Amino acid sequence: MNRKNLIKAFCIITPLTFIVTFLLLQPSAWRFFNNFDLNYDMCIVIPSLILTCTFMYLFKNKIKSYYIFLFILCGIILTMLSLFFIATAKHSDMILIEIVYYFLILIVPTIFAWGFSAIKNKYVKTGFALIGLYYIHIFIMNQDAFELIEWIMYIVIFVFGVRTCKKYGYEKKIIFYSLLALVCFEIFVLVWSASETILDNVLSEGNHSILEIFNTAIIFQTITFLSLWFAYYCGFWFVKTKKLFVKIILPIVIILLALFLLKFVRIEIEQRFNENKGTWTGEVVKPAKFSNLEFYTDSTLQVKININDLNKKIYVLDFSNPGCGNCFRQMPKFQQLMEKYKDNSEIGFYTIYVYNDTTDIAWFERYTAKHNITIPHLFIDIKDSAYIQAFDYHAFPQYNIIKNDTIIFDGYLEILDFFEHKYLK
Repeated sequence: MNRKNLIKAFCIITPLTFIVTFLLLQPSAWRFFNNFDLNYDMCIVIPSLILTCTFMYLFKNKIKSYYIFLFILCGIILTMLSLFFIATAKHSDMILIEIVYYFLILIVPTIFAWGFSAIKNKYVKTGFALIGLYYIHIFIMNQDAFELIEWIMYIVIFVFGVRTCKKYGYEKKIIFYSLLALVCFEIFVLVWSASETILDNVLSEGNHSILEIFNTAIIFQTITFLSLWFAYYCGFWFVKTKKLFVKIILPIVIILLALFLLKFVRIEIEQRFNENKGTWTGEVVKPAKFSNLEFYTDSTLQVKININDLNKKIYVLDFSNPGCGNCFRQMPKFQQLMEKYKDNSEIGFYTIYVYNDTTDIAWFERYTAKHNITIPHLFIDIKDSAYIQAFDYHAFPQYNIIKNDTIIFDGYLEILDFFEHKYLK
């Protein structure tokens, strides 16, 4: 191998990877993507895929492909170390969780793109590509701006199936291994979700149900990946069949299947959970114990108010804590939800900042001012006896909706965002 090419590739790939990933993880990038109502994680995943594919295209004939991956990995690690040292200098409590989370967000699409470009085995190659498309689809599913075009991913995977069949022929092994790849990735998603939940429980002394996470993934994501695999299989069927009628009807069937799954199956699952469990969609009916609960209005801790003094018909509450990195990632999305209802004076959105120490409040106010978070916020001590009696949340974030002195929603922002019209009407 030419050492000159190796050094040249390192001097290009590693610095460019560092610059791109570092800029993507800056608060200014976060605010920029939020201005266009784009999912921040998806805006990290897509450039990672493009960057890896570009480097593979430019250098795969000059150096071995695993060197390209190692140089990209070096760039990502440099970014994580830079963020760590910057956050340590600012005495941030949430940097460790943030680093692990964003390292995974960056490295997973990099592995998929590298595997698709570098591996010669057709079974593994198509498996990597299909998982990569499914990975993108997961982010589109959670992106409000693309909600109406989510079904297009089914057509993309159908076309990928057509292309694969034309390139490698109609092989049952390819179809089977593609399904196996999706199953393996789904197991990885389940383990990741469970690990994230266990970590959150350990760090926040919470008690999120791992079984609930598994139920969510198994029901929604399994139905999704099986339907996407069916769209992929239909691409093979499209190439194999000689009947013109079948060739015409297959794309229509895929679109109708996607729309049916997205619109009707999800609603049916929601109703079944409501009947059998009553909590998966966040729907609850329990009294709001606000009578003895008072909140501070600012960092001076001089003025207290009762939430009922705010005179709203519906209260949407975001319970956050300084040790919760996800709380701050979710705030822009919670603010977007608030802005959708800004003309409705009967609905009030508030962040309840549950602080561990009074110094946390000043930090929170600086953070929200710096990142243009305009959600009205109230403060309460996590050791406050009235708070413990009413909520006693130790795992954050938590979201509640209170109407007529009754808590009608208790769950996650993703669930609230999906079923907002159910509660905010």
